[in-house]
Amino acid sequence: MSGMSGDLTRLRSFMDAAHLRQRAIAGNMANANTPGYQRVEVRFEEAFRAAMAEGEAPAPPRLEVDQTPGRPDGNNVMLENELIDLNDATLLYRSLAQAASVRAGILRSAITGH
Repeated sequence: MSGMSGDLTRLRSFMDAAHLRQRAIAGNMANANTPGYQRVEVRFEEAFRAAMAEGEAPAPPRLEVDQTPGRPDGNNVMLENELIDLNDATLLYRSLAQAASVRAGILRSAITGH
């Protein structure tokens, strides 16, 4: 995968992972008071970097259960941390969307000559 279209494909993969992270955080927040709930997270940056270094498509991101000990009721969601993570994930997604838009604009200009 190379060139502009490869860049768009990689950006799309990264955006999908960022979107999954946003959904996981929203689920964590919704279950902040559910006894026994274990928060989930999406880690993809390291695998994404490794795939890019080898010129391969990244593996799809996946949800991982956070085994960190929590409250006496077994829930390990800390709402303050989830809010911070959601803000970071939203900023990442918006940045990626903007980069994809710029790349698509460049391709459109190259195709149409405008």
